[in-house]
Amino acid sequence: MRHRNFVEFLYSFVHAGILSNNDTIIQMAGCSFDNHLLSLVGTLVSGAALIMLRPEGNMDLDYLASVLNEKQLTVMHCVPSLLNSLFNFLKENHHTSAVKWLRSLFSGGQ
Repeated sequence: MRHRNFVEFLYSFVHAGILSNNDTIIQMAGCSFDNHLLSLVGTLVSGAALIMLRPEGNMDLDYLASVLNEKQLTVMHCVPSLLNSLFNFLKENHHTSAVKWLRSLFSGGQ
């Protein structure tokens, strides 16, 4: 990937209103995956707040639901299987209020 392509990709997220300095985003992917750059660099470019999970925190759904709620996350990006597991967990445990702050949700990959 060329640097210019990446910069323009991030620029589009900021100027399309997907990320702003009022957002709080969570880094779901580890640094070995390319999509972690959206949360890390996109957050820095837009001035949003970035929430870093503890190691393996994206696999502990109770912990993840707690972080989503406590940190009032507004933007989230994760793979479809994790998203499906998370929303099933939230529904089964009556924790759907944990995602009430989300305004942008991205899912892709796998």
